[in-house]
Amino acid sequence: MADTEPYIYSAPNDTWTVESRDLYKRLKNDLAENGNGDWLEHETTLHHGERRLFTKALINEYPGKFFEYIYFFRKNEKRVKGVIQFGSYTQGPPGCVHGGASATMMDSVIGVCVNKWYPGCVTASLTMNYKSLLPLGATALVESWVDKVEGRKVYALAELRSPDGKVFYSSASALFIQLQPQGENADKWKNSFSDKK
Repeated sequence: MADTEPYIYSAPNDTWTVESRDLYKRLKNDLAENGNGDWLEHETTLHHGERRLFTKALINEYPGKFFEYIYFFRKNEKRVKGVIQFGSYTQGPPGCVHGGASATMMDSVIGVCVNKWYPGCVTASLTMNYKSLLPLGATALVESWVDKVEGRKVYALAELRSPDGKVFYSSASALFIQLQPQGENADKWKNSFSDKK
């Protein structure tokens, strides 16, 4: 595939469970449709040419087996909410999601949250706290928000819960650093973090 191909974006598909679809519809209705325009759906890029987003890299080859997710972000508040479905290829302990798989998605949602308002940020550290085992194939409600900013350092938090919010699976805290590349690649770097429409 050539780099001139259009961007392909994530959307609910046939591999989504009923629970994942219901949570997506609830978030879309509560946030995007009834949120007075404050909340927007984040367009998660599946691939563009030869490049693929790590968390969606095998979506065409193994649909529904890894991660399925969509995020919403609030324009006037540094906050993201979303739905994540953990497929059968994310297993760690028998019948449960691998801790690294949930950490990957926490890094993903925090990264989206931070880069919406502070483009060009990368993870410097991520600390996970696991509260309950996350069942394999589960649908989870994820939320992330910016906690504080100190110069180029952006501190953010995230929580992963059951769709009804009653089961607390894990929380994460992260430090992101806003990079400041120099020279001819500086604009290209910063533009790569902006939304593709």
